[in-house]
Amino acid sequence: MTLKTSSRSQSLQRLLSCSCLCLICLLAACQGKKDLSPSELDALTADGIGSLQTYSFDIAYKALSTAHAQSATTDPDYIKITYCLALAAWHKSPPSHDAIIEAKQHLRSVVEMSPDSKWAASALIDLGRIDEVADFNADETDVPSAQAYYKRVRNKFPNSEYSAKATLYLAQSMIQDFDKPSTEAAAQLLVEEMKAQPDSHWLSTMAQFTAQIYAFYLNNKEQALTYYNTAWERGFPRAAEADLSLWQYGLLAQECEQDLLAAKVFTEIVQKYPRSLYGTLARERVRQIAVKYPDAEIVVPTLNAVKVN
Repeated sequence: MTLKTSSRSQSLQRLLSCSCLCLICLLAACQGKKDLSPSELDALTADGIGSLQTYSFDIAYKALSTAHAQSATTDPDYIKITYCLALAAWHKSPPSHDAIIEAKQHLRSVVEMSPDSKWAASALIDLGRIDEVADFNADETDVPSAQAYYKRVRNKFPNSEYSAKATLYLAQSMIQDFDKPSTEAAAQLLVEEMKAQPDSHWLSTMAQFTAQIYAFYLNNKEQALTYYNTAWERGFPRAAEADLSLWQYGLLAQECEQDLLAAKVFTEIVQKYPRSLYGTLARERVRQIAVKYPDAEIVVPTLNAVKVN
């Protein structure tokens, strides 16, 4: 049996947890390094990571800073704590140059201490993101440096979820200036990664992004349709936007004179997403295609009324 906790109870539990966490941090600061017992250190680490998972970055930073300072480098969790502290430093408020420097130092430490680990793979990707994206107004970007990090991941961790993510970020960085050769190279990188990892968790994301590159950047509708089909078959990566993805896919199919495929796609919008903004438009598209191809015996779907509780 699963017990459901009220939002008020959850808030109270969160408040108590934060109070305990702050008390441990305060005691550690007053008493000096390595005064926490192993159980207290474990609890502090767990609370810090839990806060990180709920995007409470400031709270996570306080806890993980203390846990990191009181952990030995030989501790089995030291690399994990260091990596999580880097994320907290990176995302805490307000963003600052010093916080970014600290985050990068921790991430580089992870790579140096455990170069073959999953933590190192993630750290390299994060170092790339920090260099590629400005976190505040005065933050300077370095796209070539970011690309170098993504390439390191692809070379060091081939055929993995990390190389898939790195390829997505690398390709995204290569199309920013709308240079055709660079954009074509970005699409090719994604195609090669998909071939190398046909069962990847990231396949649908790579396929849809590849389709969008071909459709919107290279004006190659036929190639775009091929990869949109792959994303559709595997399930679009953003379930909340599946109706929008289907709408784009259907329009693309019509542009490629694949009307029967378009009818199938538009029908799926009507049947599976009754709240979709594209429902009425999709049904009308199916009706028009049915008129155009009477021998195809296309059934025009019925718009289902949305029930309001």
